[in-house]
Amino acid sequence: MLKIKRFTCENQVQECVTDNNNVRFGFTLESDRKGASLKKALLKLNNWECETVEQISIPYLGEELKPFTKYTAFLEVEDDSGEKASETMTFETGRLNEPWQGKWITDGKYIFKENKISPVPMVFRKVIETKKTIKNAKLYVTAI
Repeated sequence: MLKIKRFTCENQVQECVTDNNNVRFGFTLESDRKGASLKKALLKLNNWECETVEQISIPYLGEELKPFTKYTAFLEVEDDSGEKASETMTFETGRLNEPWQGKWITDGKYIFKENKISPVPMVFRKVIETKKTIKNAKLYVTAI
């Protein structure tokens, strides 16, 4: 039986968030048939399709991806005996080329003076009150 053992986006199997507009896909196969080899693979995302025999770093060359969007990629493979397997995987885009509009938070009283040691850890808290039920939340964090 032919099986897609690992299907990746930017070398990650799950929870991939990327700022790369030309994401790269990869996959590994497993077969119980000795000597089985890949005949062809069909990769689909949006309206883009790519037929290939490559398994590593297959670049997405379709329409520009949108920022902060979840996408599902579809992969179908066929081996040299005609056996087929398929798999889907999801990934998300980050901000891509969107300008940063967040508010910077800091402890303005803390001045970093020590050399070659880590600064004192800081804790930032914010209480968010809402009458609605929160179904999903994401926190985008960066540091210098």
